[in-house]
Amino acid sequence: MDLYSPYFEGPIQNVTVQVGRTAKLTCQVENLGHYKVAWGYKGTGAVLTVDLQVITNNHHITIQREQRSTWVLSINHITMKDQGWYWCQVNTSPPRSIIGYLDVVEPPVLDGGDEEVTVNSGDSTNLTCRAHGNPTPSITWVREDSHHIRISPTLLVNEVKGETLALQHVSPDTAGSYLCVASNGHPPSVSKRVKVNVNFAPVVKGGKGTMWALVGGTVSLSCLYAAHPAPNLAWRRDNSFGSHLLSPESFTVTIQEGHPPYT
Repeated sequence: MDLYSPYFEGPIQNVTVQVGRTAKLTCQVENLGHYKVAWGYKGTGAVLTVDLQVITNNHHITIQREQRSTWVLSINHITMKDQGWYWCQVNTSPPRSIIGYLDVVEPPVLDGGDEEVTVNSGDSTNLTCRAHGNPTPSITWVREDSHHIRISPTLLVNEVKGETLALQHVSPDTAGSYLCVASNGHPPSVSKRVKVNVNFAPVVKGGKGTMWALVGGTVSLSCLYAAHPAPNLAWRRDNSFGSHLLSPESFTVTIQEGHPPYT
């Protein structure tokens, strides 16, 4: 090599940048003399800059010369389309060039999907969650209340990996909110809530068998039930004169919501 001809001081360092930020690729050329430095994108073969002039229509590209021998190509507001190999070239005869890689990473982005699902007890259903990003995100399903996930009548797990959460032969305790969490090692991770409603027929459990009250007094009767959707309630009185429904004017109903006491 001619001691007085241009040469590269070292390789272009590969760069990893997140979407939306700025990437800087550096090319150091010694003994440049009257020659010029150009930058280009190998993916399309496009020349981006020559000397200190930007010749591409990509307005995100800028070029700077730092000190005497360092040329810095800046790519602002990075998108996934900017990923790939870039070359730095000196217009000697033949031209001399080196290349470096720009890796663009993108945090996970969720791609919509159902936010609420209703299924009948005993049936099966699939919850689906998709996300994109670079690298491809992984999907994890968990229950929002941190309880185990019942994926079948006999199998409980803490979490499920993958886009699809298959719930088989659901029961009332399958109902609740599930979180789909997408991550790919580049914060922030993102999550989506999917509410599962399970329809099942009313199950009733009575209160005390016998209640005593003074004539003209007030007595409170309790009735525990579980059902979805909420059923219509009625009280029936059985005595020696037969069985009949009580009129709504003869009592007051107070409903307290809670978790089903049984399935």
